[in-house]
Amino acid sequence: MSSHERTIGVRRGLRDDVNAVVQHERILHHESVAHTERLRHDDIAPRRKKMLLEGLDEIDLMLTLEPKIATFQAADRAGRPWIYPA
Repeated sequence: MSSHERTIGVRRGLRDDVNAVVQHERILHHESVAHTERLRHDDIAPRRKKMLLEGLDEIDLMLTLEPKIATFQAADRAGRPWIYPA
């Protein structure tokens, strides 16, 4: 095999590799655009968004609200002491 034939073979291989990368990028771009369009039309509820962004499940989310719950209970206990056992 001559050096010219090797060069042609290498060029064909590179062209095939570049075409494969371009095709892959087109697919990824299409999926990204489709995903973005879907998110625009289907709004994510604020609670779900917080869970997704922070990696929380329902229990973890409730635990993040513990200070607010304690504040509410203290105010409720002061305002309605007959509701809570002594």
